[in-house]
Amino acid sequence: MRKEIKAVVPARSGSKRLQNKNMRLLNGRPLVFYTIDSLIGHDEIKEIVFTTDSREYINAVNQEYGNKVRVELRPET
Repeated sequence: MRKEIKAVVPARSGSKRLQNKNMRLLNGRPLVFYTIDSLIGHDEIKEIVFTTDSREYINAVNQEYGNKVRVELRPET
């Protein structure tokens, strides 16, 4: 029996030391995209869930990945 694995990628926008660090560019791409890229196409991962408190982050992930990643807006903390 194969297990269905979901990967959850949390990305909080309110870092105290480096604001919006998840969207800081590294080689022209937001940091969080590297995490998502490493999960896409993995044989064992059946769903990727990106969760954040930022509508900006959600828009960027939706634009880049479309329906490959499920996004969830959570309340700001």
